[in-house]
Amino acid sequence: MGKIEILSPIHIGSGDTYYSSCVHQNNRYAFEDILQKAKSVNRILNTGILNQLSNASQASQLSNRQFFSLLGIDTIDYKEIKPLYKVDYFENKPGKVQEIVSDANQLLIPGSTIKGYFNSLIWYDIILKNSDIKDYIIRQALNSVKRDYRGNEKFHFKFSKDIEDKVKQVSQLFGCNDIYLNDEHPFIYECSREGLLSKKNKIVTSIPVGLVECINSKIIIENCEIIFNPVPKEIMEKRYRALKRKYLNDNDRDYSIKSKMFDQYYQRIIDFKSWIVDTNKKLMNKSIERELAFLERAKVENKKINYQRVYSFYTSIIESLNRGEFIFRIGKYTNYLTKSIGTSFGIDFDKHFKLIFNPNKNNKQIPNITTMNLFKDEEGSYSIVPGFIKVNL
Repeated sequence: MGKIEILSPIHIGSGDTYYSSCVHQNNRYAFEDILQKAKSVNRILNTGILNQLSNASQASQLSNRQFFSLLGIDTIDYKEIKPLYKVDYFENKPGKVQEIVSDANQLLIPGSTIKGYFNSLIWYDIILKNSDIKDYIIRQALNSVKRDYRGNEKFHFKFSKDIEDKVKQVSQLFGCNDIYLNDEHPFIYECSREGLLSKKNKIVTSIPVGLVECINSKIIIENCEIIFNPVPKEIMEKRYRALKRKYLNDNDRDYSIKSKMFDQYYQRIIDFKSWIVDTNKKLMNKSIERELAFLERAKVENKKINYQRVYSFYTSIIESLNRGEFIFRIGKYTNYLTKSIGTSFGIDFDKHFKLIFNPNKNNKQIPNITTMNLFKDEEGSYSIVPGFIKVNL
């Protein structure tokens, strides 16, 4: 049994949103229940009002007073409405709130989220420790580059997806439990994408992302069983051999290297503790290193970022990683490097970034970080780095 500690706010979205006008005195109410307090249904059906309500960007910026006035509600007796759940916040600002995933309004970290990160770590470790597999993937990927009708090079995804999907079948042999946070409730943070496009020309970017519900920091969950095996270990070997026979073709000219990928993946899931902490430290340090490089470039120009607090937080994370603690990032608004196996490819990551690791998305030539998503703190500056979690396996 292990322990989980939330080190910084985590947003794992449900896909739903609501207006902050549905929040009152640390309670979130259903919009439908508020509508029932309207003086007149005909007033709400008025075309002008419907247009304003259907315009999410416009409606979300209304203050509570403006919002309820639009609905013909002078005052609300909240004692007559049952809240959905409690929420905390530094300030209940007008805006659209991104809802967090929950089960019957009970916060949780889905097991699929943790398993997704573990799967990336497995591949990261395989590539770090097997130069033949790394070289094979790079070679095959480069052979998959095609040119469009304008002569521009485009990466063809078929190979990488084919290999990953086949080897991924072995992941059926382990699972991660949903982690429920009993008696906890969301904290609403204001998120902004802060950056520096050009230090020379002093071009600062500051893009409001919006309001997001989060699992708040400093929450501790005791006695968690993070990883489980759906079948007894004595059966796992037989199940593994069956999967390998099903998804590998003996006549494939690349059978040997693909077979090794299967074996390497399987070896790691039957003994997580022997490798996962050290490999995670390498991945996280590579990611943090590039974020710190961005902060160093941007610190003079971008006045919204509280650099001292961000540096202090990252220093504590690095120290904990170097002590052998298992700390990683999950959820939305974390940087792409924490979700990518790219840095395990070493110099090939930078060399082939545009074609292989960042295909068809933008014109970025190298994997520099030019923006960071940060949450606003209680003092009004952007200093909170989201998504960090510590797990005792």
